[in-house]
Formats: sequence, structure tokens, C-alpha cells
Amino acid sequence: MVSAKEISGRFTEGDVRSVVSLGLGNINDTFIVETGSGKYVLQRLQKKMDPAKLEYNYGLYSKICERENMLFPIWIRDSGGKSFVSDSDGNSWRMYPYIEGEILSAPLSEAQCHACGEGLGRIHAALEKLPEAPKPVYPHLHDLGYYYEQYVNTIRGDGLCEGSRDADVEEKIRRKMAEISSFDTGSKSVVHGDAKISNMIFREGKVAGFLDWDTVMEGSVSEEIADCIRSACIKDGKLDIRGAKALMEGYISASRTDENITDLVPGAFDKICFELALRYYTDAISDNKHFKEKYPGYRLKRAKELLQNKWPEN
Repeated sequence: MVSAKEISGRFTEGDVRSVVSLGLGNINDTFIVETGSGKYVLQRLQKKMDPAKLEYNYGLYSKICERENMLFPIWIRDSGGKSFVSDSDGNSWRMYPYIEGEILSAPLSEAQCHACGEGLGRIHAALEKLPEAPKPVYPHLHDLGYYYEQYVNTIRGDGLCEGSRDADVEEKIRRKMAEISSFDTGSKSVVHGDAKISNMIFREGKVAGFLDWDTVMEGSVSEEIADCIRSACIKDGKLDIRGAKALMEGYISASRTDENITDLVPGAFDKICFELALRYYTDAISDNKHFKEKYPGYRLKRAKELLQNKWPEN
């Protein structure tokens, strides 16, 4: 197997002094690379990701980010002019200079939540100016019907790990699916696709840019806001409603949206939490994995936590 250090040397001419696994991503493998010429981020992508689509989308959003003075990963090309390097195992790798800034952790203050909303509103407004639609790398992202079908197929025996099933979780899924599948989450536009706070770069209290653009696609605006709220405003296992409202206020101030976001986001929040719970539980009981198992039982624990998340009624 080719090492991350060897791959790093194909992107940069500086002496590779250290390669350390970042270990924060749920999907891609990410490493911090220290060289004589600077600090970089190296990523090994999932094999099912299409480099051609990633390259096409990069050509779209990079111009928008530059125009709006927003920070984003600027891919380094190898000596042959390619953005991706392949190893002997068929993995694709990419590298970009490390971006200095602050990555916040939940729960956030109301001021920080407002700043998150402003940053998200600003990038959404900018993405509306794209000359063409991006090509979805994950075409079923946030497609609840698709994920439910995967779940049903799994419990019918498609790669099922029978001993991992949890009857209480499956009963909650049955009841919630009937309730949530009919939610209206409003219009679609081009969205970042994974606008959680771990992908937001802060400088001087403001969102200065975004990481991880692999999910950029046409999607539900209210679901994107709801997913941002999920990542920023969960406090002691419950939604911080004041922080959530501050985030929505920040979003509206920057995006100038005509849509009634405050009415759409509560339902979108419940839907996005359920969808993610469904995906984690399907992973937990299946041989076909998507999310990393950070420790034994992690996927099942995340599924149970997400099933508890709900927008308060009052």
C-alpha cells in the first residue's frame, strides 16, 4: 500500500517532514502534511467519488469563492498538471495548502450562531450566480426515500448483520417515517451540501470561507440551514432554540431570501435529523458501510442520538 507520505511527495517538492492523520472526517481520510515549504492538507477520497465531477464542480465554485473573497481549498496540481493522484489500490488523492483560521465546536453562542447564518446566507447568495448547475457527486444526498429504501432492503437481508439490530430503534423509524416523509421543505437552489460548522472557517468572528465542497449540488435551502443548525445548536442533547433563531436571523440578513425560512426550517430540521439517524442505523446493521466507526458502537449511538433531536413545539 502506498503511504500518505509518498503521495505527498508527488504534490510538493518540499521535504515531507511529517504526515499526521486528522481523524475528524466521517467519510474521507484526511492528513496534515508538514514540509519544508509549508503546511498542507492531503485527502484520500472514497472510491465511489467521481474525480471528473469533482473537477467540474471545482471550476464552478472556485470562481464564485474568489469573486466573493471567500476562503476555500485551492487544489495543488502534480508535476503532470493533474489535481488527483491515483495509488496502486485505485484510491484518488488530492492536496491543498492548509487554511489558517478557526473551526468552532458546538454549542455556539448566539453571536456565533448569527455569524454562521450570515456566512451561509452569503455563500448561498453567491451560488445563485453560478453559470451552470454543479454535477452531484452524491446524487441521492438528502433523498429520504432513497435512504429508507436502502434501510428496508437491509432489514430484508441485503447485507444484514442480524445481531446488530435494535427493535426500539426500528419502531421509532417506522413511526417517524410516516410523519416526516410528507414534510414540505420548500424550494431548491445550489447549496454547499454539507454546511456544518466543522466546514466553516472563522476569522475575527465571521465566516471567512468553507471547506469540503464535494457535496455542492442543487438541494433544499431550508434543509441546508437545518443541517447547519443541527451541527451548531445542540446543547446537552437538545436544540438550543435561541441559537437556532439567531442563526436563521443571520441567514436572512445576508441572503435576503423571499422564502419564509422561519416556517420551513423546523420541519426541515426534524427531517434532516431523522434522515441522518436512518443512515447511521442502516450502517450499523449492514455490511455496506458509509460512515466511519470511530469507536465500537459509534454508528448505533449516533442513530439513537439523532432520533431524539426534534424542533420544540413551543
